[in-house]
Amino acid sequence: MRRPLALVLAGVVALAVGCAKQEPIPPAPPAESSGAAAAAPADAPTTASTPGAAAQPASAAAPAAARPAPPAPAPESVKGFPDYPGAVRVAFSEKTEAGKDFPHRMEAEWTSADAYAKVVDFYRKAVVDKGWTIVETKTKRAGIEWQLTKGTSVGTVEVKDAAPVTVKVERRDR
Repeated sequence: MRRPLALVLAGVVALAVGCAKQEPIPPAPPAESSGAAAAAPADAPTTASTPGAAAQPASAAAPAAARPAPPAPAPESVKGFPDYPGAVRVAFSEKTEAGKDFPHRMEAEWTSADAYAKVVDFYRKAVVDKGWTIVETKTKRAGIEWQLTKGTSVGTVEVKDAAPVTVKVERRDR
């Protein structure tokens, strides 16, 4: 008698785990005060441990399946630089290394379907609005790069003219 019960219980657990990836089964209605078992919905899976035993909804017979953890929030953007609106971040890193001239470093990279000129205009204005000073502008064959300073920090913004447009931002802090 224990073996069939164990097999039925294992089947119910497997069914519950499989159903956890689909629509959740609504909770069983509370039992009536008279002590009689509540009727299961017609389409609910049922189990019976012994012949002649009352069938119960699978959700009542199996432990609730664990819910997957919510996705981790995206890492913070590079402090002091805006994300380009509508762009897709493809890389992000942040590290601290003691003993360096600039021990704290943050980098991010985005791609955008917008026109190169529109992205360049956005960052040219945004870095000044955020308090950065453009120390040097390097015009490249396939893009532009600004060397920036702000207090004890230095930064770089590079916009590459490609399909899609790529933006790389780096900030180093003392």
